[in-house]
Amino acid sequence: MKQLSSTKAIQRGLWMGALLLSAAAASAQSTLNFQVNMSNFAIPAGDTVSVNGSFDGWTGNHTLSTTGNGIYTGSAQNTSATPGNGIAYQYRVIESNGTYVDDYSAQDIGDNYCITAPANGGTANVPLQYWDDDGTAVENSITFQVDMAEQLHIGNFAIGDPVYCEGSFEGSGWDQTFALTEGTPVLQNGNIISLPYTGTYSTWSASPGAAGEFKYTYVNGSGTQWDNPTTGDPDTGNRFVLNVAGALPLVNFSDVPFSNTVTNNITFEVDMSVQVLNGNFTNGTSVVSLEGDFNNYANSTPMIEEAAPNTNIYYYTQQIIDAANAIHQFKYQIQAWPANSVGIWESPAAANEFPGTANRYLHLTQTSPASYTNGPVFFSDLALGDVTPTACLVTFTVDMTPAAPGGSLDTVNSGGAFLGGAQNGYFDTVYINGVYQGYDGSYWTWPAGEGNASYAMTQVGSSGNIYTITLPINAGQAVNLAYKYGIDGQDDEAGSGDNHYRYIRTISNTGSGYVMPTDLFGANQDGSTGESSFGNLQISKVGNQAKLAWLGRSTVYLQSTTSLAPPITWTPLPATDGANLIVTPGNELQGIPSGGVLGTNVSTSFTIGNTPTFYELVGPQ
Repeated sequence: MKQLSSTKAIQRGLWMGALLLSAAAASAQSTLNFQVNMSNFAIPAGDTVSVNGSFDGWTGNHTLSTTGNGIYTGSAQNTSATPGNGIAYQYRVIESNGTYVDDYSAQDIGDNYCITAPANGGTANVPLQYWDDDGTAVENSITFQVDMAEQLHIGNFAIGDPVYCEGSFEGSGWDQTFALTEGTPVLQNGNIISLPYTGTYSTWSASPGAAGEFKYTYVNGSGTQWDNPTTGDPDTGNRFVLNVAGALPLVNFSDVPFSNTVTNNITFEVDMSVQVLNGNFTNGTSVVSLEGDFNNYANSTPMIEEAAPNTNIYYYTQQIIDAANAIHQFKYQIQAWPANSVGIWESPAAANEFPGTANRYLHLTQTSPASYTNGPVFFSDLALGDVTPTACLVTFTVDMTPAAPGGSLDTVNSGGAFLGGAQNGYFDTVYINGVYQGYDGSYWTWPAGEGNASYAMTQVGSSGNIYTITLPINAGQAVNLAYKYGIDGQDDEAGSGDNHYRYIRTISNTGSGYVMPTDLFGANQDGSTGESSFGNLQISKVGNQAKLAWLGRSTVYLQSTTSLAPPITWTPLPATDGANLIVTPGNELQGIPSGGVLGTNVSTSFTIGNTPTFYELVGPQ
């Protein structure tokens, strides 16, 4: 939008000028010639007239000399402003006692005058101006002109959209009364590389050389679009004009010249299989949309369901026009889903996010036009191998020793040390939270007193600090569960969001289901408690057998090859996934109770032959 001047803006200009001073020595100088008419200002003896500005970082007063008839002239060297950028300046009367009076443009109250910095080694002659803009008002014909070619090329602007010049010099100021007229386009290889719009304003009544500010605007389907120049007034960011007859240079809208942009037709694909499995999404009813900086994340791009057999995959082809290699951000959102009218944004894996955001991203290709597919990717990067394929049971166990009398956390709850079982007529209870109603990461509210009775854990034996509970987990939940424990229903094990993370390594719906290794109460307080997904592949020789062991889980399997020379041919080994070969538990993480275990080791053996054999683990697909 337009920016009007203020004292604060002037101060910012002074500060920016100071920052630019250090670069002065690196560039050649240019000369600025100033002239001001002081006829209507009585200058006492001993006072001097000077000019200062951003041309040297506002560091000095450059004295002007009288030439008679109230005219003062002088020069200064531009050592700070980049050629083509705006230079802000003001005239000043310095009194004999060292105090001074500044003169600003009366057109924009309190604002500085401006001129464009000339090329290195060049000269800029400031037109005659009057102190306080008190010269006899004149009306000069000034032609404004802006090139809309790049805005047309990238699709922001269409021929027929009205273009205006809005500024302080207009009678009512900053309105859409000064329309510009489309000129003759310049064509090259079928592209419009220049599309000028011009207009002449002749009713600005002001002192000769008075300063005004303006911006170009146009109106499209999204409303008024404001020019954002990079070479304008350093105080306000607006363009500037002096009340001098003539034509202003042809400039590009927002100072963005016509460029060789590319057109990419990108088919985005997202796989909703996991969301269908866990009930968040229903094919034929729910809507998943593509949201990105190319559509202002406006919930406006519903995706299309692919035909059988890929009905869980949705696609949409989006055209993006921008510079080659430009980065664009996007993500997917469920717009409608059962029992919830609020959209669900996906949470992509960190490795797929644009740094500092929660969005996916892509680079436009250098060829134009280019048509290609992005995906399919799983919604939230949650693949079928990362979730429970069916409902199952999981047994959780926790050792409360750290919270018991004498333990490191014996004051963790408001009642003092943890008292398991009936002790002195009182006993504490232990609750698990984070798998509420079978949903991973779903928490019942932590109350001040007793917790949700369905999640109270059972003490193992009649004494001791080991507690356990078996809970159902719904289909489609992450196999890496996030949960935590509490005493008497309070969230007192660790800080908010500081959870335990463990994998369901086998899917079972009978008995105790999958039995998690024992957790140590409070071991998650440093935020590091978690398990590796899989790995730790080891091999040993037992007789004529090669015994392989690893940390496994469902969908993790072995494959082998007899040569590592490219191209490598890997052969999947049957019945080596976690569903078939879960055996003895193994210890993998520090901070677990003495004798406790973490995760599950998988092992199998193969007969040793005469040919070298190499093995590797393959993770969830």
